[in-house]
Amino acid sequence: GNYRGAAEAYRQAMAGAGKRLQDTCLFNAGCSFYRAGDYTEAAKAFSGLTEGQGALAADAGLNLGCAEFQLAGQADKMGTNCPADFKPEHLKKAGRAFQSALRSRPGFETAAASLAVVTNSLPAALTEARIRKLMEQHGQTPPGRLADMLLEGQRGIVRDLDREATNAAPSRIDRFEGLAGRQRDCADLIVPLRAALSAAAGDQRQQQQAAQVAGGLDGIEKTMNESRELLRNIDNAAVRSAKAAERGIYPVWKAIADYG
Repeated sequence: GNYRGAAEAYRQAMAGAGKRLQDTCLFNAGCSFYRAGDYTEAAKAFSGLTEGQGALAADAGLNLGCAEFQLAGQADKMGTNCPADFKPEHLKKAGRAFQSALRSRPGFETAAASLAVVTNSLPAALTEARIRKLMEQHGQTPPGRLADMLLEGQRGIVRDLDREATNAAPSRIDRFEGLAGRQRDCADLIVPLRAALSAAAGDQRQQQQAAQVAGGLDGIEKTMNESRELLRNIDNAAVRSAKAAERGIYPVWKAIADYG
């Protein structure tokens, strides 16, 4: 059917109508846009109807979540033509819409089941987006330079952490949180470094060397993530983990330098 034409007809019917009829027309327009495959317009229509209690608000929240979930799914078809954050951002919007539907209608089983699907899908989408952004930023950086950045970054964290570990002032909280962010950024360099090592390997011997070096990065990444969590918890044990990561990075850095 002509769903887009129906959607426009519902919109036109809103002119001069009372609030209740306007809401019904807007809801029907959203449904028509959804059936036409125009999930962006459908989401716009449903988003104005999710406030408050009652059947309309709950159904609008559910439909809004479904429209946002469909938009998130389009990222897979668009590939690298869509921004890295496109999929996770629409999944987050879908989750918030399903939560809204549950607030409007407690016990709404369809909304609860849909929220569970989004919750399970979001971590992988966030990881994929993170990797894409890292590769966009560092994808052309040689492995030697990435290794330099990794070692320099971790040494800077250890140096500053040694000083902050004895800081008993309230500023300690902000300083540790800042160091946790730097630790996250430093650990993120491992993603493009793995890819750069693989791309730089030529003959079989180089491939074996690259595989050995890349294998050592797994333990380093784990230790750096442990350091980050300890920093986020304002725990002085982060000093030990950060230094362990630095010790682990050095032989990898040296191997890459020799390999290069």
